[in-house]
Amino acid sequence: LNTTLQDLSKYIKDEKTVCSDISHVSDKQYKQIKEETEALSQLVSLLATGIHKNRSALEKLKLSSAQELVNVEIAVRTKDTPASMQYEHTAPMDYFVGLVSQFESEMQE
Repeated sequence: LNTTLQDLSKYIKDEKTVCSDISHVSDKQYKQIKEETEALSQLVSLLATGIHKNRSALEKLKLSSAQELVNVEIAVRTKDTPASMQYEHTAPMDYFVGLVSQFESEMQE
């Protein structure tokens, strides 16, 4: 029983020491950490927005590149088509109509 009381008094003394240490710590450090955390959170949010914009731009670039590859294939087929059969080949006209449409939409923006 005496050992248990000594252990209990030692535990209470240790707890008081910890409590005293905590009460003497300045609130300034916690405020600084909070401010830094908020600043980092805002930075992460800004970076996430930038990444999202870059990802959208990348997807647009992929689509544009794929369309240009199709246009290259059209140009090769047009070159390989004999002149006497060019009137049946409407892909070049579709390409130029698409370019004019794209130009018109860009001019309206």
